[in-house]
Amino acid sequence: MRITEIQQQRNRWLEYFEELLNRPASMNPPDIKAEHTDLPIDTYNCSFMSSSSSSSSSSSSSSSSSSSSSSSS
Repeated sequence: MRITEIQQQRNRWLEYFEELLNRPASMNPPDIKAEHTDLPIDTYNCSFMSSSSSSSSSSSSSSSSSSSSSSSS
């Protein structure tokens, strides 16, 4: 393809998309209903949640006990 052909094709696409994007809104917009979004999520069987929360709580309790013992001395 020559450069002039590419430029002509580009100009045709430009005109097409300008017309497409600048056309007036439809007088009868579609009646689209929102879907139900309350999805069932099983948080009881999430093994990564229970293991990380138990390890973080044990580390925080040990750090708090060590800080309290150091402050009393």
